[in-house]
Amino acid sequence: MKRKKYKKAKLNFNQLLGSQRYASQAKYYMGFIAYQSDDYNTASIYFDQLEGVSSYNENLAYYQADLNFKLGNFKKATDLALVRIKEGSPKEVSELSKIIGESYFNIQDY
Repeated sequence: MKRKKYKKAKLNFNQLLGSQRYASQAKYYMGFIAYQSDDYNTASIYFDQLEGVSSYNENLAYYQADLNFKLGNFKKATDLALVRIKEGSPKEVSELSKIIGESYFNIQDY
């Protein structure tokens, strides 16, 4: 995965999806690969399965806000970004602020 050989990585992670021990990690990385490949629907499916798994909450909030924005789910993107913005790094706060602002702008257009 670090070498961005996503096809091979997906095959390996796919084998772990049914594992009691490694399923959460496999879902996270499958979602991340889908996100990196601009397959936001698939990324959302994997990331949604990790809700409540505390070790992923910090990383998932940004990705979920961003992919929901890209999918046009502006309300959900804003809700997720507002939760994460309080705890994010300065760079993440900047990106989340952009998502929030652009989401509000797009919501106003409807």
